[in-house]
Amino acid sequence: MYQASEQFNTAILGDGRSFRARISAGENETSTGFLSIKQYGRSTANDYISIGDVVSSYVEIRMLDPGFGFENAEVEVSIGMMLGNEEEYVSLGLFTAQKPQNDGGVITFTAYDRIQSKMSGAYFSDLNYPADGKAVLQEISVKTGVPIDMSNLSDGIMIRERAVISEKDFDDAGNPITETTYEKPFNGYTYREALGYIAMLYGKFVAADRIGTIVFRWYTDTAYTINTNRYYDDLTTSELVFIPTAISCRVGENTITAGNGTAVIQLENPVMTQEILNSIYERIKNFQFLPVSLSFYGDMRLDTGDIITVNDKSGNIIKVPLMNVTQEFDGGLLTRVQSFGGVKEESVMRGPTIQKLDRTYTELFLVKEVIGNKANFDYVHGKVAEFNALSAKEAAFEAATAQNFAAVYAEIGKLDVTELTARVATIESAYVTEAKVNTILAAKAYLTNADIQDLVVKVAEIDSAYIDNATVNSLLANYATVDLANVSVGAIKTAMIDIGAVNTAQIADGSITDAKIVELTANKITAG
Repeated sequence: MYQASEQFNTAILGDGRSFRARISAGENETSTGFLSIKQYGRSTANDYISIGDVVSSYVEIRMLDPGFGFENAEVEVSIGMMLGNEEEYVSLGLFTAQKPQNDGGVITFTAYDRIQSKMSGAYFSDLNYPADGKAVLQEISVKTGVPIDMSNLSDGIMIRERAVISEKDFDDAGNPITETTYEKPFNGYTYREALGYIAMLYGKFVAADRIGTIVFRWYTDTAYTINTNRYYDDLTTSELVFIPTAISCRVGENTITAGNGTAVIQLENPVMTQEILNSIYERIKNFQFLPVSLSFYGDMRLDTGDIITVNDKSGNIIKVPLMNVTQEFDGGLLTRVQSFGGVKEESVMRGPTIQKLDRTYTELFLVKEVIGNKANFDYVHGKVAEFNALSAKEAAFEAATAQNFAAVYAEIGKLDVTELTARVATIESAYVTEAKVNTILAAKAYLTNADIQDLVVKVAEIDSAYIDNATVNSLLANYATVDLANVSVGAIKTAMIDIGAVNTAQIADGSITDAKIVELTANKITAG
């Protein structure tokens, strides 16, 4: 929970509150013109409690045009209060804006925190394994440029290599023969996924704090209390208190379990060990709560991971761990919170990669083929994208620079390619400085200017031809008009002309050895 001044703490819980908003983008800043701000938290575990969640947040903003731009800028969004004649602001966090839209002077955009904007690239480690968990986090911090706070993580968590089982062949009965190899644990995963797996090993979840630092949290009780006069009539609770009785974790093709019972927190982690899982269960086995959803008079100091107390209208005291926090500002402030619970019969395998899409996802987009540490695979928007190989059913880029690009369907605004090989290409318009083509098959071709070294044509219709040198084996012409013909010996082997109009013909001595002429009219003939 954010620590504000005592005056702020008193004013936020009182009546007659007066809020303001502020946004900063580099040297530009404004605190006027805001129509609405909504901040949403998003967890990889969705509506179930889990360990190793990656909780990221984003803001949706509508405001009057402030006179400066937000495109791809990291902005700080804050909501504050008037305390007498002074203002005190509480930062909601640092967010990177995407695709601002201007509609008649009203700017609308969505901006994402650093987990989404900077931690979605492919992670390939340079460390030797087994490696200390903190060393892995330090490498992720260096590669992404995002600070990571490890002050509340215990020592001694070692991360081993990941076992990869593949089908190598089949025996005589048709059964697959498998081969097990080992590789660095998170190669081909995104930084975001790796953070979730590492957080799971420490029994925590991961989030970005208000200054953009990656932090690891578990649910912590606070002294924050909401009485009946502070929340709205949308309080809903589950009938049963959720008490985790076991943790089940899938590790490759195997499943390990700690504890015994039906309320099972189900995880997936390629490097989890039985020893670590037992330790996690001992720390969280007494964690119990009643799943709750409610909205109340807003308080921007609350964080995911806080445990607050709600006094309901029946006199019950409810402890609520905040698993999802939403803030809505439109001049006033409304806060919505939720806590989730689930049992084995209701849940499916949960974890940072959800429903095993992680490996399919990685095989298609990453796995040693993607070079680059910054790519968002939930939603990609980039002015320039550089890949060694990308296979996708549909991809849209404003500009892409690629050495090898494979796609079933791609819509590309601008493509800069060093070398392109295409089996079939349909092109509406092409401007080519230089083209070297082995074979051209065209139903129709319009060429303004063509400089051709060697041309083989079966049928040609030519309106006008200027030919310096022509060697013709057989010439068939229904009508030919020749102003001047200079023919060397043997240049024309056979010429068949149905109608010929020859103004001037100069034939070298001996060029005609035998001529069959049906009719000859001559004004002057000199004979030996």
